Amino acid sequence: MVACSGGERPTSPARENANESTAGEVARAPLPAPPSADDAAQIVSRSAEFSDYLFTRAAFTLPVKENAMTPEVRTVSKALAKNGWIGIDGDGNVILTAKARADKRFLLRPNGFIDIVPMAKKELLGVTAVHVNPEGQPLVDFRWTWVPNEIGALTDRYSGEQLALATLLRDGSQWTVLRIAPKAQAATEAKW
Repeated sequence: MVACSGGERPTSPARENANESTAGEVARAPLPAPPSADDAAQIVSRSAEFSDYLFTRAAFTLPVKENAMTPEVRTVSKALAKNGWIGIDGDGNVILTAKARADKRFLLRPNGFIDIVPMAKKELLGVTAVHVNPEGQPLVDFRWTWVPNEIGALTDRYSGEQLALATLLRDGSQWTVLRIAPKAQAATEAKW
């Protein structure tokens, strides 16, 4: 009857609190403490995001025509030739040696390029800091480096320590890596 009468309905204290929380901002449960530096190192190093981070730099693309090479690529091609991976014929064409043809890292593409992958892998060296952003998400400053294989060691593109920042996200009962971004590089920055 009260609803039909047009009069005011009595409001219970529980209903008043529900109205207040929907009218205002919904309160979030606080996030648990960020992981320790050791735990953060494990989380980052085992993550798919760290594996994917700058993964294209673990590869090298070599044109099959010497006249299409940049100075950096020409330097690498000379090192590859010196170490028996490729040859260059009299017309300036790159020729894969039997050694390279037998190695699955050398992929001759029909578009006139040779992809060499992988040339290096990433290794986490350590966590330098764990702090929290204004939203309460842990941020992990860490150092890492490339570990070149015997082919990657023919170039200096994998030298130097790198700095990066991982943002963690709470996924149920554990921290996971949301994203990784580069940090300002130290004087040891690798040249790309």
